[in-house]
Amino acid sequence: MHQLVNAIDKDQALSFLQSLVRINSVNPPGNERLMAELITETFAQNGLTAKQYSLDADRKNVLLMLKGTDLSQDQRRRSLVLSGHLDTVPVGNAKWQEDPWGAHIKDGKLYGRGSSDMKSGVAAMILAINAIAKSGIKLKGDLSFLGTAGEEVDGRGARLAIHDGTISGATALVIGEPTNNQLFIAHKGVLWLEITINGKTAHAGWPDKGINAISAMHHFVNELEKFQPVHDKILGNSTINLGLINGGIAPNMVADTCRLTIDCRTVPGLDAERIYQHAEEILITLSENLNISYSLRIINNMHFVSTPQENPFIQLSAKVFKESFEADVRFGGANYYSDGSLFTKGNEHLPILIFGPGNPDQAHQPNEWVSLDQYYAAIRYYAMLAIRYLGAD
Repeated sequence: MHQLVNAIDKDQALSFLQSLVRINSVNPPGNERLMAELITETFAQNGLTAKQYSLDADRKNVLLMLKGTDLSQDQRRRSLVLSGHLDTVPVGNAKWQEDPWGAHIKDGKLYGRGSSDMKSGVAAMILAINAIAKSGIKLKGDLSFLGTAGEEVDGRGARLAIHDGTISGATALVIGEPTNNQLFIAHKGVLWLEITINGKTAHAGWPDKGINAISAMHHFVNELEKFQPVHDKILGNSTINLGLINGGIAPNMVADTCRLTIDCRTVPGLDAERIYQHAEEILITLSENLNISYSLRIINNMHFVSTPQENPFIQLSAKVFKESFEADVRFGGANYYSDGSLFTKGNEHLPILIFGPGNPDQAHQPNEWVSLDQYYAAIRYYAMLAIRYLGAD
């Protein structure tokens, strides 16, 4: 096993990562098809099975599979899925010092949009599977890579994979989001709520003739911010952020409409339904006291991910980490969310590890970069974890 991980070709690894970063897969519109096709063409060999799943003409998931030798269908059969998204966020308006699509190398870092979030994780996962396939090691269980489209916007790729049952047999899942090669066993969930309050317009000289929707929204915010956060030992506190607001028609008119969009980050002990109910209770009271009408709409709802550190897969991940990095283990969590939010809906007991070579501070930033040393180390870690978890004949 150590011969395998030490024999990983760094030149090939670097070239493959550069080829991924140079593909513009900004979402929207996505164009993940180019990523899926490159992965398929490069690695549909060495015993790997590659499949593509279309969402639209230019939107695709990709699945690489290395079948295990254990053909039993009982509950003891293991299936490890390594997963990552193929899309990126836009480049942004800030000027980059490096070409966002150049995959330029400088001072041991590779620069480019998606280098950290999370094409380095995607590349490392694929290369780990390919290294095992080339080595001739026969895994007992199944090893797969699932590349999803659309994670940065709506999770369409993950939803398609769930609908098609692509990874329904998974017994453990690793998501390659950026963690600086640290073991994350949880991430926060997110709930986006859009609140619209409708009042009654009037001349600003006689405001008592109207019902001011902005003033009513002010009351709503005051009550909402009294909501006590819930604390989790890994993820910290839940949060509520007032993200977008607009309302009114003109300075000399009483505002008859106001719309607010909020971002709520949830943790174990606080689910989205409880926040929604709390917001609705405030609005019901306001409608009775101020004679306003309202609407409350969910725009985005992603569940938090939290796997107990006592879980056998997580404990094995920690043991392999100690062996690979010769460092102590400190389990962490992320404030961002991932496709894991969707994968856990159908399987609440699926253990999920979040581990990737990218730097979380670089995600969605101008001049995004990834450390090449961390990238190479991630390839070795994924390979060792797969062999240890699935076993080998």
